[in-house]
Amino acid sequence: MQALLERKRPSTNTNTTLEQAEQVATWQDWVIYLKAQLTLLDVQQIEADPRRTSAEAFELAADTPETRRAEAATQLKRIPSARRTLFDKTRDARRNIVQRELEDAQRTSSGRHRVMLDADVVDRATYEQLLSEAEGTTTGWGQFPYGDSLRQVEVAKVLNRPAADEYGITQDSDAAMKRRNVILIIAILLATPLLMYMVTPRSAVSRAALLQLPVKVNDVTPALWQVTAATGIDTNGAVKRYPLAAQNGTRWPRIRGTEPTGRWHNQTAYPMEVCLPAQAIETLATLRLHGGVDIPDRTYTISAAAPAQPDLLVAACGAASGTWARYGTIKEVTPLATQALNTLVTLSEGQDITLKVVRVIGQGEEPDVPANNYRVRLQITGPKDLDWSTLNATLTTQNGNEVYHQAPRQEGDTTELEYLVPAFTAPIDAAWTVTAPGAKQSLRWRLHLETPPTHEALMRQFLQVSAVGLQPSTSGNSALMQFTLRNTGLEPLHLMQNDLQVQQNTVRVQLPMVSELDEPLAAQEERTVSVKIEGLRPDLEAMLTIGKDRFRIDMQ
Repeated sequence: MQALLERKRPSTNTNTTLEQAEQVATWQDWVIYLKAQLTLLDVQQIEADPRRTSAEAFELAADTPETRRAEAATQLKRIPSARRTLFDKTRDARRNIVQRELEDAQRTSSGRHRVMLDADVVDRATYEQLLSEAEGTTTGWGQFPYGDSLRQVEVAKVLNRPAADEYGITQDSDAAMKRRNVILIIAILLATPLLMYMVTPRSAVSRAALLQLPVKVNDVTPALWQVTAATGIDTNGAVKRYPLAAQNGTRWPRIRGTEPTGRWHNQTAYPMEVCLPAQAIETLATLRLHGGVDIPDRTYTISAAAPAQPDLLVAACGAASGTWARYGTIKEVTPLATQALNTLVTLSEGQDITLKVVRVIGQGEEPDVPANNYRVRLQITGPKDLDWSTLNATLTTQNGNEVYHQAPRQEGDTTELEYLVPAFTAPIDAAWTVTAPGAKQSLRWRLHLETPPTHEALMRQFLQVSAVGLQPSTSGNSALMQFTLRNTGLEPLHLMQNDLQVQQNTVRVQLPMVSELDEPLAAQEERTVSVKIEGLRPDLEAMLTIGKDRFRIDMQ
């Protein structure tokens, strides 16, 4: 029985037959617990599916969601309270790991700092992963929580375990006999639903297939995280960098001599697999993997003993596939550093830039902005001869859209870059990244983009009107109107033809095109405008509206 429960572990005298039976019962409850939780998720998905037709509901009448939910709840209630608490704790711990992995996958693919995952997707991935391990899908050894550790049971032997007299239990007392009989009865009762489950068709998801789950970013399946190099720190604190090349074969290539290079397996999503020179592994304590210019670094704590859930598998280059010398547990993920506005940042030797101004511009400020779009305008100071076409200066909005700038505008040491982005109704976050040729990582600025002001808001805030006057003609049905406009803002102010209106007795008077409004008012500019108005009645007063201001004019 001992070999049945713990693979490759020496037998001890502390594990009695009674405890072994308890472990088997715990494993059986663990499988039932995981399957019941998946059933509850299935029911929830069925009930929430708006595409489910009445015909499909009729076909499920014998196995309704309500029935399946009730059966799953009953199975969970039958699990002892203490054991159920242990199961919940184990699930929560694994769920945190799974959520972190799925978020890392989305973040790596999209370049976004913040990602949102459906809670049901994380829950299902967690339960399926744990169930695959509990059933021993790939190894034949089922893993389950027991006390403060994880144990393993050989599934085939448990399902066909020997008769009670082969447990070696001695009949030393009536109490022991009664206790043994109770445990055996419980084990038989718990095994019945397990056997029914084992013959039911099902799909298993192993750890290696975790990232093959239907996780998508903007309806695109994320690619594997690319690796370019590794930095190893040994037990003495010595640091060494190893370039890593992609490897898709079944055997790691041999590294000649002391060549400081390695490989990473580009066909395995999780755990990540790498090989390094054998002599580098012996004293390896920490390993940091580097990705592309916009991919965070990952740091792993290295150990010779395999943890229950390794995040990294390390082999000696030249070793056979599946032969691991060290194991890594994720320690931290280091995102790109965030640069600050109005701070000098070095691109490369002799090339320093400063991001000075970030503006979001809509049609209210510039009428030629395409409909349903905004302009994001960046002002950067730096060398006049800087070749922006080689810097891959990209704006990425929080929904994952990557936008490239239009032709730069240069004035002295200031460059303006413009990005056309879809309009948004609430403030959003964005990232601006610049990658110098040959750089190991991009430089990134985090931006908070506010919605631009409307035309009406700009007129109310920055337009001043004064010196309004009217000179009626001798004929009495026309007049020359004059007024002075002033832009009190620091940016040009565009006026539209319909910003100027004249009414008499609630009837709008047709105005000619006003040429003085064709050009925007520059910052702090003052401009006098003259308009000849035809069709005015001399016996009625006129109402002049310019932006937010209204003026009553006596025609007498």
